[in-house]
Amino acid sequence: KRAVVYVQIPDSLAYEGREVTLGPKTDSGYIITAGLSAGDAVVTHGAFKIDSALQIMAKPSMMNPANEVVTSATPATLRIDLSTAQAILPAYLQLQAALAGDDLVAAQTALKSMMAETGHHGDLPDLMHRMLEADNLDALRDPSFRQISDSLIPIIKEAPDAFSGTVVRMHCPMAANNQGADWLQATDDVRNPYFGSMMFRCGEIVEKLK
Repeated sequence: KRAVVYVQIPDSLAYEGREVTLGPKTDSGYIITAGLSAGDAVVTHGAFKIDSALQIMAKPSMMNPANEVVTSATPATLRIDLSTAQAILPAYLQLQAALAGDDLVAAQTALKSMMAETGHHGDLPDLMHRMLEADNLDALRDPSFRQISDSLIPIIKEAPDAFSGTVVRMHCPMAANNQGADWLQATDDVRNPYFGSMMFRCGEIVEKLK
């Protein structure tokens, strides 16, 4: 009933879904009579991966027409004290790098390292238990990783001298269904953990915390 193609947004690494009107079928496909313009860069491979990312951003996709709106609630702040934040930050940074690199195994390893510091009881361990049960990266990214990030950022911002190494706060305006989401990195080159290779460089530096 609907035909959707994915088009690269000019001068960016982002994509948008567009509904098109199909005309007569030819030997090599269909004639598109509406929805595209000459020069549009249309995705021919990997469309389903882009489709899933577009659903996360509440943009038109195969499964979510343009008039359907997907919302994303703000997760509650986790109860993390300063000493716990100090202990888990190195593993958190490993988790961030793993998500940005689309590496599920490395992400699970980082979560286990964090749990070795926190134990198995409490808000944060409960969340990490649920994350370890997930079998895909998107289930780790939002809201779970966002919840950990939002809980760590104010602690580090309040007592930066309690932490070692470089800690940079980043922001992606397209994460969390276009509500935007922050994360922490050990470097100042953007490596987006919410979209991975799909939009690896999508984001900006908010501030250097340490």
